[in-house]
Amino acid sequence: MKKEGADREERKLKSKVFIPFGGGKHLCPGRHVAFAEVVSFVAVMIYGFEVDMKSGEKAFKVPDRATMRAGNNTRNPASDMEVIIKQREELKNVEWGFELGSGVTADAE
Repeated sequence: MKKEGADREERKLKSKVFIPFGGGKHLCPGRHVAFAEVVSFVAVMIYGFEVDMKSGEKAFKVPDRATMRAGNNTRNPASDMEVIIKQREELKNVEWGFELGSGVTADAE
């Protein structure tokens, strides 16, 4: 919020209070944990499930991409990619869990 009549020192102090994460010299301190969670989830999905194209095609095709808009850092697909996800038969009775370290675990229930 802007305050009329604020002196230079007050404006400088106010700008130091808000430090957003994501780039520059102030990166998110939890970015490594978030990355490890995403990679772990993807690894479990690849290992534990079969993913097939709904159309019956054997190979995945890279979908056409939509027009890039200002402010986007990646191009979105032009349409949805329809797939069928099935759990692998040999892993039907497997209970999944992740070890977080230091004896702490997170079981998938």
